Amino acid sequence: PEGVQLKPAPECIRVKFSTTQGDAFHYMDRTKPPMHHDMKKPFFTAMRDAWFMFEPHELEAVKAVQRAKGKTDAEIETDMYYNFNYWRERVRRVVPPPPIHYRRVRAVYATFGTLVDAKSGKPLFNDTAWKKANGVLEDILAGYAADLPDVVYYHQRLDKKGNPAVDEDGLPLLDCLRGTNDTELAHKLLIMTFGGWVAGVEMSDYLLA
Repeated sequence: PEGVQLKPAPECIRVKFSTTQGDAFHYMDRTKPPMHHDMKKPFFTAMRDAWFMFEPHELEAVKAVQRAKGKTDAEIETDMYYNFNYWRERVRRVVPPPPIHYRRVRAVYATFGTLVDAKSGKPLFNDTAWKKANGVLEDILAGYAADLPDVVYYHQRLDKKGNPAVDEDGLPLLDCLRGTNDTELAHKLLIMTFGGWVAGVEMSDYLLA
């Protein structure tokens, strides 16, 4: 579309993986669209759905539970939009390899980047946002975003008694191991423990213990 500032898509995209991986949220947030733009929420919803793909067999199993409760397919699709947390806690998602991932994400940028806010009259993306979008696409091509093969990114949540957690329908409740949440928690604990101290190896060992 007119106004799109994306670099031309490569004719051939290689399947590449990297043990150095970027965080999905920070990738999706990198373009920093205006806070009150009409298209901000639809953009992030589309980007989330382009970035991750539900595991199809698990998704169908959860849909079957909803159909058994009398919900139509249209109602299920609506629920997946407005009650997304329910689905992400019960169905694993995968970040696909570059040939699939690149085209999905690029399509979202091309579709939403030029859309104009009714009040301000400005498009969702400015020049800086387009540069950031191109940077994200380059990282996808380099394999920095795709899930690594045979790496487990989910585990079943435990309840208060330490048993595998399930919902009222017996569906396993999942926790995702992606992202920086656990790392940031460790950073917070280290900052609280050390404060402004300059500690050697022995003192650090005592503090961590």
